[in-house]
Amino acid sequence: MWLPFVITIILLIPSQAYNWTTAIYPSPSPLVGATVAIIEDFFAPECSQLYIRRRASNKRNVRFQHDLLGAILPRIELKIRVQLETIRAEVLNQSRAHNVFFVDDFRAFSEINDKMRVQTYDYSGYFLIIVTDSSRNNFNTVQQIMDDLWSHYVINVAVLLSFDDSPEDAFYYTYFPFSTGYCEQVHPWLWKIYSKGRFVDPMRAFYPKKLKNFYGCPLKMVTFDVPPFMIMGAEFDGTVSGLDGIDGILTRVLSQLLNFTLSIVIMEPPEWGITDKLGSCTGASRVLRQRMVNFTVGFWSMTYRRNRYLGHTFPYYTSLMTTIIPPGPSYSSAEHLLLPYALDTWSCVSAIILIAVSVIIVIKFHGRSAQHFVFGRSITTPLLNTFNIFFGGSLSRLPIRNFSRTLLTFWLLYSIVIRTSYVASLFKFLQSQPNKTLPKYIPQFISAGYHIRMARNYSYIFEAFPRVHAKLQQSNLTNFWASEVNELQDPSTRYIILIPIETVAYLNKQLTKQGKVLRISGDRVYSSKLTIYSQRSSPVLQPFNYILGLIDTAGLINYWASTFSLPIFLIGSIEPNGPRQLTVEQIVGCLELLAFGMIASCLVLVIECIVDKWKRSRPRRRRRVRFVQ
Repeated sequence: MWLPFVITIILLIPSQAYNWTTAIYPSPSPLVGATVAIIEDFFAPECSQLYIRRRASNKRNVRFQHDLLGAILPRIELKIRVQLETIRAEVLNQSRAHNVFFVDDFRAFSEINDKMRVQTYDYSGYFLIIVTDSSRNNFNTVQQIMDDLWSHYVINVAVLLSFDDSPEDAFYYTYFPFSTGYCEQVHPWLWKIYSKGRFVDPMRAFYPKKLKNFYGCPLKMVTFDVPPFMIMGAEFDGTVSGLDGIDGILTRVLSQLLNFTLSIVIMEPPEWGITDKLGSCTGASRVLRQRMVNFTVGFWSMTYRRNRYLGHTFPYYTSLMTTIIPPGPSYSSAEHLLLPYALDTWSCVSAIILIAVSVIIVIKFHGRSAQHFVFGRSITTPLLNTFNIFFGGSLSRLPIRNFSRTLLTFWLLYSIVIRTSYVASLFKFLQSQPNKTLPKYIPQFISAGYHIRMARNYSYIFEAFPRVHAKLQQSNLTNFWASEVNELQDPSTRYIILIPIETVAYLNKQLTKQGKVLRISGDRVYSSKLTIYSQRSSPVLQPFNYILGLIDTAGLINYWASTFSLPIFLIGSIEPNGPRQLTVEQIVGCLELLAFGMIASCLVLVIECIVDKWKRSRPRRRRRVRFVQ
């Protein structure tokens, strides 16, 4: 009689235990349905693999999370590949962009958050956090979770949970870091509600675009004067409207289109600094890495080290790095006369003259018939005639025979060509090239004993070239304006400066008014890809990339660059194009040669006079006259 009653009591005990458990936890149906809907409608079309991690600080929640996954996975396994991960999953070197976390409170989430690294998680990706504890106090958990994710600059965040007083509904929270009244602050918004098997507001996207408008929120930028890229004039008032230059105009456009207020931090001393681990940075890089500012603009060239520690946009402009060189040493008077012809040309001319003189001397030792045949009858000074014709003189007596006239004609034509070419080359040379030509490439400058000066941040260009790296000298903008501009006008200067070619054109526009000019070599040392740097996973990078894409497609950046760096102010165009009068200094060599010839002629005249007077003073010997009978 008692046996059926005892059996009934034993069977009821497990069910009562289960009912007691479900009284503590909400029914899994709203969380299951909402999670499946989010995965099917957003994650499945967006990606091919979903990463799921779960963590519970309460052991009783472990089974509940297990039950949730057991109900969710069969419904999504055919639509998306799922990777379940433990808390030790960071050893896998994968960048997880689409993530679902199951946690029961903030302590459980902190265990996952503490293991998150930028190497294993894509902070610009999408995160869905499902809170499995239904206590109404867990609204504070939502705030804490979002605060922690904002510290990583994760903005595509959704927190899904249900409450005891609404066991059939699931509530979907997100936040907008920039909105009316909230600037870089986390304020949870109830974005969607899952009720009766569907989301009641299907028109709202699960992950809306949050950074199309910054709602006038202030963003801090660190920069300094780097003309023509970032120009801060003497009347700079510290606002974005006072910025000019290629990067200055770009910053103004970004501020206008994205609707943010710019707060400018001027770096003193003006330097980009060394980008390294936190605590080892200097200059503007230190300010950026310590999150004292949001981003930086102003000729920031992409480098491996910067990309390793900082976030960046895509490169929006390519700047060519070149070298400023001093003027070459002046030519001497003798060099002015010799340089119109190269050494091999002078060798050929000298060899032909030497052959002509040798032939004349050899024939002089032959009989009169040979001399008459080659030189012509009554020609007594063939050697003098040869040089007279070569230098453009005339002959008082011409040869009679045809062969000698033919030789004279060929020598006359040869002399006209050589003399005319020399005079034309000399005149052009004196007009266009007042100084010696310096080396063109970096190795040639090093071989000639020159040093290379540059800003400290440019030294990465030569890290792979130890021979060049040993010749580097650090410089800065202060030294450049204080002394180096004047020193680069002196031919005796023994260093060159590495600088963007746009800066050379911009500075020459100012310096030509003072009678100065910066000369560049023909070498293009390096192509700098300019970008905007910020913190890793900074929320401003994605909207900046979008605006930069529009500006670059329209060709506006190249247009702005052309207004500040006109090619006409580069060294090849600064030299006058029209005819230029020769100065006395340029023809000193000719005057010296003329003076030498006059002095030599006077000496010869004096010698001839002395010889003639000596002959006259000698007593004449009387000749005996023999008469023949």
